[in-house]
Amino acid sequence: MDSKKAALALKLEPHFAQQARKNQLASLKQFADNKPHEGILEKDTVNAILHERTSFEKQTISQAGKTLGTGGRYVAEAQRISKEAPELIPQIERGEVTIQQAKQIRQ
Repeated sequence: MDSKKAALALKLEPHFAQQARKNQLASLKQFADNKPHEGILEKDTVNAILHERTSFEKQTISQAGKTLGTGGRYVAEAQRISKEAPELIPQIERGEVTIQQAKQIRQ
């Protein structure tokens, strides 16, 4: 059942990712508005923004999983499967194959 939920959560993740991108852009705009006299971003600022982006990506996976009652790690594993063996995702959604079984098949 968790495998099905994780596979279905993949369909929700883009919604959460879009919201995360909006939040990130709002943060960048707020930063730029507060420092208009500085024409370029400092290296530390760029690194912080990149770290924040990675954090947003992890949060979107976690949010999608939480919405359907499964863990973010399970959704992340389903996401890896969808990239490496997308033909298995419909089987997982139908409950014919679990994520663990799909991991073994793709190896």
